[in-house]
Amino acid sequence: MSSKDCLATVISRCQQLARPAEGLHPAGVGERLRSLSAGLPGNLAIRERIAIRDVLIETVTRVARASGLGQRQALHTILFEGMARDIAAATWRTDVASFLNRCADAFTLHAMTPGPADVRAARALQMIADRYGDRSITLSAIADHARLSQSHLSRLLKQTTGLGFITLLHRTRIAAAQLLLEIGRLSVKEIATAVGYSTSSQFCRHFKRHTRTTPTRYRATHIARIA
Repeated sequence: MSSKDCLATVISRCQQLARPAEGLHPAGVGERLRSLSAGLPGNLAIRERIAIRDVLIETVTRVARASGLGQRQALHTILFEGMARDIAAATWRTDVASFLNRCADAFTLHAMTPGPADVRAARALQMIADRYGDRSITLSAIADHARLSQSHLSRLLKQTTGLGFITLLHRTRIAAAQLLLEIGRLSVKEIATAVGYSTSSQFCRHFKRHTRTTPTRYRATHIARIA
């Protein structure tokens, strides 16, 4: 794909995402944001990189406003950092993917914040947040805690967050792992255990599935960015 075609493709996908923004669940927005970096070549000219960055940031801003996320300080920080990154860096493509993943995480977190009427969903989500490191945590245990049947809880979580129990659990674990990779000195194996995975290979598989990179590369990229 030529650089011109690549730019046109990114713009088209951004337009498709922004157009139905008001009808999209925030969790669904997050999934589609993650996919925007797919197929981006790393050797684009500077002017093309700038154009893609500006289109992506404008898209995130518009969708955030339509989804009720526009006033969140966390998203403002992510957008500012996205603008501030070195557009000429060799890691440009990885930086774009990281930016989109962080935006997607912000939308997912927004989706996981239930309204006042969803007391039972809030109770279940809080338990996931408190016990994600427990390998024995199950939908059954969460359902008992929330005083719901498993099927009812599954429907409620889906309605509230747009995600199922297993996906929510892995997302919570991976978010915690990202923080540990950024600020701590624990090994990948130690982090895997800390966030609830039985083996480091299982952890790495889920980490890559959700972030599109490995824990080792994620840590190296973060260290390089703040060095």
